[in-house]
Amino acid sequence: MVFIAITAFIPPLASGVNPLGASATLTQERPVKLAKSMDSTLPDTEDVRVRYSVVELTNRVRDRQNLPPLKACDALMEAADLHAKDMATRNYFDHRSPDGRTMYDRLKTVVRVGSQGENIAAGQESPESAISSWSRSPGHRANLLNRDFREIGVGKAYSEKSEYGTYWVQDFCGREDVWPVVINGEAFETTSTVVSLYIYAPPQTVRMRISNDNGDFGDWQPMAERIKWTIGSGKGVHLITVQTENSDGLQTTASDTIRLK
Repeated sequence: MVFIAITAFIPPLASGVNPLGASATLTQERPVKLAKSMDSTLPDTEDVRVRYSVVELTNRVRDRQNLPPLKACDALMEAADLHAKDMATRNYFDHRSPDGRTMYDRLKTVVRVGSQGENIAAGQESPESAISSWSRSPGHRANLLNRDFREIGVGKAYSEKSEYGTYWVQDFCGREDVWPVVINGEAFETTSTVVSLYIYAPPQTVRMRISNDNGDFGDWQPMAERIKWTIGSGKGVHLITVQTENSDGLQTTASDTIRLK
């Protein structure tokens, strides 16, 4: 059985808050790759692989609309997973837990300033079916395609004693002080040493430089959001670090990893 319910909530806006960034979409559905190592503390388990698959599929949906990819955030991954487990264990389906905790309560330690949102689903048996259901729902699709979001967390839980069996959660945020770099749409692994980078950067960023596997940075080059880059040739996990600088000399540094098969 598949169950789908959609609700939308737009909280009161604080001064200077973008209305789109302040909105949150809430979903219910009878839902449905590897941990990224080095830039992630999540264990390399089948459960984590499945959750990363949802991240990658989400970025494919965004890419078809020419939107930048989302970066998996450990803190959001944990928050989303805890909510999925809570729904499965306590047999409810809602953005608000039985003890009254809301999405904002769960994410406030992660997102102090910035936009946030959440999708939930229940009953789907695969990442593909969960993404498909969310994509067909206007409220959930709006979260998938929100331009204000830069980071994502995914949770998944199963309980045979629950009404829907499998529960899925996506938590999104756009922290104003976080500028990620994303390799290959947050894919876990690649067979090619040539990868695609998406580089988030503060306004008026003018240049960037890149290093492989904690080596020395290369020369400064003009800022570009999307570039091709060559990782090391050895099999295993490779780290890419990007440093950017704006016209005021403000520098930011971010990294991502990918496994070369």
